[in-house]
Amino acid sequence: MADPIRAGVVGLGYFGSFHAKHYASHPEVAFAGIADPSPARADFIRATYGDIHVDDPAALIGRVDAVSIAAPTALHHEVAAAFIDAGVHVLVEKPLAATADDAADLTARAAKAGVVLQVGHIERFNPAYRALRGVLREPLLLELRRHAPWTGRVTDVDVVLDLMIHDIDLALDLAGSEVVEVEAAGVTMMGHGLDAVNARLVFASGAVAELSATRVSAAPVRTIVAHERERAFAADLTARTVAAFAAKGAEKSAVEVVTADALGLEIQAFVDAIRGKTSAGVPGAAATAALAVAEAIRARGLPAR
Repeated sequence: MADPIRAGVVGLGYFGSFHAKHYASHPEVAFAGIADPSPARADFIRATYGDIHVDDPAALIGRVDAVSIAAPTALHHEVAAAFIDAGVHVLVEKPLAATADDAADLTARAAKAGVVLQVGHIERFNPAYRALRGVLREPLLLELRRHAPWTGRVTDVDVVLDLMIHDIDLALDLAGSEVVEVEAAGVTMMGHGLDAVNARLVFASGAVAELSATRVSAAPVRTIVAHERERAFAADLTARTVAAFAAKGAEKSAVEVVTADALGLEIQAFVDAIRGKTSAGVPGAAATAALAVAEAIRARGLPAR
């Protein structure tokens, strides 16, 4: 039997806490450390996971074979680069970095070091999305909506990198084609950059994607409607349902959706890649491409001064 993978987590905030729970219970993992500067979290870590807390992420190097990075976006490049250069496999919460250039640098570093670099675009593992992707063949029009009420929890990035980046990644994955045209319009309201954006992507294949993201909505919405020439599909990523209907008719039929833990699948994909197995994880190159499109949307979506 292969030795367990020594895994760690950087940042025990909202997302990092879920990564920690999965590593602590994973049969192929030895949970080896959590880096977080908060004294309150240090007490929680010791009480929950034992004496595995460190203040500085650098202290995990030499103690871990793999690490999840759930630190603020501005720190992703610096922290991930240090682990990659030390030969540690890295899973970075989305977005991979603050800029496409920094993301491309991490991807190149990982290739040079021969380590796995994957990114937490968790919606790829959403059961409804997986069901949709399994039946969709040649999309002509994609309509992706991601609306959320204001929580104030994420203020270090705007809505494009906070929410829309998910749907950019999904649109690129579904279209399977290069983006050749980007249009966008957005508004700022809460003082932390763009808070609502509508974008239109045109692909080399001729497919079009319409994206809408807001974090100041009255109610949460996470949906994808995908149109082909003779049929269409409507996926609700929250309810985890997918319906199929003919382009010329109103009758709908349910598409089977297999229930699964999305983060559990994401962590397993990371472990599989480390083991050299075929992996469904989102590689650095795909996350870099999504960031490049996000930058184009942000540049065009900023309201005129």
